Amino acid sequence: MLTTKKVGLWIVVLAFVTIEMSATADAQFRDVPPKYEEFHLVNLLGFPSVRKHLAEDFGLSEEAMPQLKDLGSVRLKNMHRRKNLRFKTRKMSDEKFDKARAALLRTIQQANQQNWVKAKALLTEAQIDRLKQLRVQRLGVAALTDPEVIKALGLDKDQIKSAMKLHETYNKKMLALKAAQHKQVMAEKLQPQSQESYDRNVQLLKEREEAKVAYSKEVYEAVLDDIQLNKFTDMSGKAFQFRFDFDFPKMKVQWHTDPLKRESTSAPHADKE
Repeated sequence: MLTTKKVGLWIVVLAFVTIEMSATADAQFRDVPPKYEEFHLVNLLGFPSVRKHLAEDFGLSEEAMPQLKDLGSVRLKNMHRRKNLRFKTRKMSDEKFDKARAALLRTIQQANQQNWVKAKALLTEAQIDRLKQLRVQRLGVAALTDPEVIKALGLDKDQIKSAMKLHETYNKKMLALKAAQHKQVMAEKLQPQSQESYDRNVQLLKEREEAKVAYSKEVYEAVLDDIQLNKFTDMSGKAFQFRFDFDFPKMKVQWHTDPLKRESTSAPHADKE
């Protein structure tokens, strides 16, 4: 049976998830299972850069690579599952949507677990430990509201509330950065899908990643005491640069949309990307 303290922590965590899923996006969409489900350990194997890292630095065998690539592809499958439900939401009643959403969450969790059982058999303990570190890094600021991290660090209720509040501040800072970048790009008027546009996109993404690291560090230092901060640093491990597994020049959509305009025209019940 859960203790009173643990129940309190889980209530706070549940509140965080509810906030995250109620964050705004396009007005016609309602919330679907949070994308944090895609941060399951097996999903990290869907990144070519992660598999390469495990091979070069942690002795992952060449024979295991194709199998792990296939198992890690569940990340993209989950993303498409979420996307498909979002496009169906406008024609669903609330009752039907709630049932469809719950069913989708179960499907995603089951797919993750089934693929992880198979992937785990192909990995060493050192490789699994590294994946756990990468998961913490991938979660970023949200890691401080993750049940596993909360338990490992022994965070109390006040710390979790502080982390949730600072997470909102973090999101506002990132939104402001994206808005500034959008303004810059619109002023430059680069040819869509050109090499120049591609190089600019890469530069902007680098700036965002650097900002994420800086903003995250502010949150960690504000929430955690020295002992917890040291432990969290160990849990995160050596910094790793996640790389995108899609190619900007080949994208058929305009990804430079105005984030502030999108925020102001959004609905109260939508999934945040």
